Formats: sequence, structure tokens, C-alpha cells
Amino acid sequence: TLLTYTDNTATVGFANSYHVTALYSNPDGESGPSNSVMGEILAPPTELNATVSNPNVPLTWITPFVPARNRDDNQPERDLIGFKIYRNTVLVGTVTNPDVETYTDTNLVPDTYTYTVTANYTSGESTPAGPVQATVTAAFFPPSNLTATGSITGISLTWNRPYPLLTNLSG
Repeated sequence: TLLTYTDNTATVGFANSYHVTALYSNPDGESGPSNSVMGEILAPPTELNATVSNPNVPLTWITPFVPARNRDDNQPERDLIGFKIYRNTVLVGTVTNPDVETYTDTNLVPDTYTYTVTANYTSGESTPAGPVQATVTAAFFPPSNLTATGSITGISLTWNRPYPLLTNLSG
């Protein structure tokens, strides 16, 4: 039978060592310890922010603090190597430089999008930062080159249609 335990007191970014023992009754006693394992909650990015610059969504965040620790055989390797960006729970991009705290999701159609960002470590992926939402709207471009010509019968206006022209819009 598989048994589980969740340590809800673990601190993000710090490795913890665990082992378990078995308690017996009739006769009463306790086993020796199991093998030891290391566990760590990997620190996520913080302060995830999304803005809209139609039809793009620039994202920004703060790189997580990764406490320094002595390297030894009992602690897993866990260097920060970048970030993963998710739109509506689907991976849409990666940043492979841990010093870069931005990503722009480009050429989106009008809709509301939900974003999360995780920190990617050599030992795995953090829990996500976010979610944040961004609503991309249709871009309405103005007509250009408006001119007016007066005559005895009135004023005639001419202009160029907007570009790009939306499919449901007439010039």
C-alpha cells in the first residue's frame, strides 16, 4: 500500500531531508529509518504582470530569489536556467536566460488570455506565478489622407481606407 505525507511547513527555496519509520503494535516498536531523500519547493517568479499592446501581450515578472547553499551529495542540483510561459495552460514560449524578465506574446486575435510563468531549474519546474489576464481587442485603424475640396455646390471629402482593413468593415 502506498502511503503519503505532505510537509506543509517546508520553506520555498530550501532543501529538506526526509526519512520515514514504521510504528508497530503487539509487540510495540519502531523500525529503523528508511532511505533519506531530499525535497525542495522550487521558488516561482513573482509580480507577474501583463499589459496589452494590440495585438501583442508583453509580460514582465521578477526573478525568484534562489538561496545559496553548499553543494554536497545530499542536496539536488537546482540552478535557475530560465522561464516557461503558458497561455491558457498551454506552453507558448521559453526564456533561456534567467536574467531576462520579459516575454511578448505576439500577433494574437481578439480574445481574453490567461497567463502563468514558471521558473525552470536544472532540477525541475516551479509552481506557476499568476495567473494574470489580458484582453486583446480589435485594432481600429483610422482612414488616412483626408482632403476637402470646396466648390460652388458644396465641399467634397476624399480619403484612403484604413489599412489593414478588418474583414467586417467597409471603407
